[in-house]
Amino acid sequence: MATLRRTRLANGAPEGLPQTSLVVAGPRGAVSLESLHVTHEVRYHSPIPLVDGDEPTSGCPYLDGMPCFTDADLLIGAAAARVRAVVGDDERTYDLLEERYHGVLEGRDYE
Repeated sequence: MATLRRTRLANGAPEGLPQTSLVVAGPRGAVSLESLHVTHEVRYHSPIPLVDGDEPTSGCPYLDGMPCFTDADLLIGAAAARVRAVVGDDERTYDLLEERYHGVLEGRDYE
């Protein structure tokens, strides 16, 4: 299993990014939890398409400027509650992001 990097971007995050992002990155891409005021979004950043018909964006800051295919979790119900429960506890949030990294970017099932 690949070693993943954990990074916090806050107050001074690259232009166009949310004020606070916790990021887990590895060889297959990155997963970020982006906090915008009271809402939170789990986003996936991959150097290869995540779904059919994906079009890349250029210069992804999460992939060191490489072209990037992105997707996001629609956080409703239990999934939204689970994310809200860990926000503010970086260690638990990173654990959740690592689980999403393995589930989505390495192709494992996830809830």
